[in-house]
Amino acid sequence: MPLLDCLINLHRLAVGLPIIVYRDAMPTAVERSSVSADRVVGALLLGLGINTILGWCLRVPAMVEIIRGLVPMVFNTGLCFALTGLALWLNNRERRLPRTLIGWVLLVPCTLTLAEHVTDVSLGIDIA
Repeated sequence: MPLLDCLINLHRLAVGLPIIVYRDAMPTAVERSSVSADRVVGALLLGLGINTILGWCLRVPAMVEIIRGLVPMVFNTGLCFALTGLALWLNNRERRLPRTLIGWVLLVPCTLTLAEHVTDVSLGIDIA
């Protein structure tokens, strides 16, 4: 059927008529895989964020360090990872409002951390 639609549009284009765009078509394999990739990356970020938050709450150093001996992730990083993962995992047209709200919530710790670095004043929100 797509070949027939393509031929019809070519004919319409040749005679000067506007082409027909089908909006309700099935998603292509690339679109399906990109949606599932968003959910996979979102789940990984959500898991990493929850792991970091639990590591801070339970005071387990191995849960907040990616590699032993390196600087541990701060609580804000875990929180931002978890919220970003949740927003990616909720990637759906019907869930636009929750993703937008998560984006606005993410602005708070990111802006405060940026303000700390720019002004060289510690607000006490990203201490490892």
